[in-house]
Amino acid sequence: MRTRKSLSAAVCLAIAASFGAAAPAAAQAPGAVPVQAGAQVTAVTTADLNVRSGPGTSYGVLFVAPRGATVTIQGCNPPITWCSILYGGRAGWASASFLRSTQNQQPIPNAGAQLGIAIFNFVAGAIARELGIQPPAQPQPPPAGPRLPAANEVCFYDGGNFDGEATCVTMGQSNTNLAANWNDRISSIRVGANAQVQVCGDYNYGGWCETYYDDVSLRGFRNNAISSYRTTGFGQGPSPQPPPGPAPDATVCFFDGGGYGGAGFCLRRGGALQSLQAEWDNRITSIRIDPGLTVQVCRDAFYAGWCEEYTSSVPYLPSGRDNAISSVRVF
Repeated sequence: MRTRKSLSAAVCLAIAASFGAAAPAAAQAPGAVPVQAGAQVTAVTTADLNVRSGPGTSYGVLFVAPRGATVTIQGCNPPITWCSILYGGRAGWASASFLRSTQNQQPIPNAGAQLGIAIFNFVAGAIARELGIQPPAQPQPPPAGPRLPAANEVCFYDGGNFDGEATCVTMGQSNTNLAANWNDRISSIRVGANAQVQVCGDYNYGGWCETYYDDVSLRGFRNNAISSYRTTGFGQGPSPQPPPGPAPDATVCFFDGGGYGGAGFCLRRGGALQSLQAEWDNRITSIRIDPGLTVQVCRDAFYAGWCEEYTSSVPYLPSGRDNAISSVRVF
């Protein structure tokens, strides 16, 4: 049976580091115990970054280091997935995936070993459990709320209710090709009072595109499906109002005859048919669109091939589009 006397020298050193009387010269992340000496390096945050009380998303948020902030990395856990960082005189644990080295511009998980970053273990909680004691209670600040945009900003969130990780941009900024950590990850958007944003499903503003003037929690095929965006500021003076929305009963109707004749079917806003059934595949000749709605029609199923958007009625589809539609969706 293991006894307390059998604790290794390393564990004893960890206990001294966690509960000793000597105060460190600088703030250090809770529970961080150095196990391998190394360099302290600086890094830049690539998103508004939650700094937590431990190396994992289950630990409480102590504060937020804003996107573009320069932080000091005191050390990282052995797999270099979480790092003890120092920012503004405060310390905590941050995900290494959102830290980029100022020395070689590489993500910290890739560059950590090359830079010789110190290795820390998170052991205070484990030692306390082994010894059957509790470490001194540390006062916890109230949880940080989600990042909110300024009047001229747009904030993107990976949570559907404006929560989770966030990144914010100011008017005039655009991104034609979202990096892997944000591509197809946006689930909600907050729009500042003097801002608007256009988001698109593909790189370089391709695929479906929509412009938002107000906060939106994305649903359906738009959720986790954004690959590029661009923003426009409204400038000085009162903000223009967004275009009026469609009436609650507004529809887009499709007909197999020109001039809205013959058989037809209708969809409301948000309606989509990714693969038209045989009786309608390659049979649409005219489209009637109520004000405030947009329809996207595509040559192939699942919105492939050529795609076009219409915001006003089309009594006769042009050559090449007539009797050539296999998928439709209404915005």
